[in-house]
Amino acid sequence: MARIAAERGAQKDLRIDVFAREDLLRDRLPAVIRELWQVGDRDSARWITNLSFARYRFRELKPQQAEASQPANPGDGDSKEAQTLRAVQRVERADVPTRARGLAAFCRALLEPEATPVLKRLAERGFSPEDVRSLADDATKLAEMGVNRLRGAEATAVEAAAVRAHLEVWQSARRMIRKAVQGVPELEKKFAEC
Repeated sequence: MARIAAERGAQKDLRIDVFAREDLLRDRLPAVIRELWQVGDRDSARWITNLSFARYRFRELKPQQAEASQPANPGDGDSKEAQTLRAVQRVERADVPTRARGLAAFCRALLEPEATPVLKRLAERGFSPEDVRSLADDATKLAEMGVNRLRGAEATAVEAAAVRAHLEVWQSARRMIRKAVQGVPELEKKFAEC
């Protein structure tokens, strides 16, 4: 337990450090993009504008009923066929490993040769290529750490399964047992305690 607590503490410290440096990088990007537009380096400005830290997942929304837009087949009368529309929503993933992987990929993209104008502008603002490389390495390390969650002991899971099985049997026979003990005060008292 002490080792796990120490690992969780180290992971927390690394997470705080990595995301603090991520904020420093994010703070500088709008000014870098503006300068690239001003000097006429439109390709680099577009590239860095379209590059994203975020990672997304799709969440399915409740199905909606909609009438078919096609006319009904002849011979079906005036009835229209209803069809279920599948709606999804794009949601940014917020878990630490995914966020760290996105940051690491972003930093690695900044280290590519075509991003040299962007790196030059970042260096002028106090965020050197070594800082970007270090941030990419630390974000990768954080992503590989995953999420530390304490799990219950295996014996606890076995006990829980036994209790569930017992409860199923008890629930299936409860009404019959209640009727069987009626009229016997001692058994009624014990049944009430169950």
